[in-house]
Amino acid sequence: MQLYPPPDLFGLLPFLMTVVFITLLGVLIWKQPERPGKRYFVLIFIIWLIWALAALLEFFTRSPGVRFAVLVIQFACALLAAIAELLFGLEYSGRRKWLSPGMAAIPVGIVLIISIVLATNPWHHLFWSAMPFGAAVIQVRTPYAWIPIVFHYCLWLINAAVLINCMLRAPAFWSPIVVLLAGQLIPRIAFFLPNAITIINLSPLQLTILTTNFTALAYFLALYNFRLLRVLPLARDVVLDQMALGIFVLDADERL
Repeated sequence: MQLYPPPDLFGLLPFLMTVVFITLLGVLIWKQPERPGKRYFVLIFIIWLIWALAALLEFFTRSPGVRFAVLVIQFACALLAAIAELLFGLEYSGRRKWLSPGMAAIPVGIVLIISIVLATNPWHHLFWSAMPFGAAVIQVRTPYAWIPIVFHYCLWLINAAVLINCMLRAPAFWSPIVVLLAGQLIPRIAFFLPNAITIINLSPLQLTILTTNFTALAYFLALYNFRLLRVLPLARDVVLDQMALGIFVLDADERL
């Protein structure tokens, strides 16, 4: 099996486009006024950008040590992105009381431990039985390699449950939340496409970050088409459904 694809421009182009696309959307979001969820919005894009650069470097370099290091970075970014998405979902849905320092510290601590174990894999071979590059990541994966994968998907399922609950309680926000969930689901499905991974000889994490472009686009559409961060869904629910008198509501830009 060819484990070191030549760093041709055609192969690098998708990664370069991902880096540029995520950077541009991140800058656009950064320029938006302060609204609920914005800080985690920006954090998600920063993590994605680091992940995309690591995936680009893994494809470009032929050094086994560097390839392994950036693979570990990609695993850490995938886990941290899931945490940031969960924090965003909690703040967006009005559950700020859950956003205590320990709320983020506990999962981040778990990510740190997992990352250390991943980084020291050449000593104990707990997660991979050999150096995992490209499509070989799947072939050399041990049963313990499912630990970070299951942890990631558990975080996402909690995030999905929070957003779905928010959608049910504030039906007016059905459309943007569906767009968000669909965008989040696409790369998580791509992670489990072994045939595509084998054909193009990419690691599952490389394929995941490439398809994260759809996730970034979903966030962009939710932000600009549905005004996702303009009004807190639960605040709207309280105002419209529980107030007996007519009122005026202004958004963050003082518009009626």
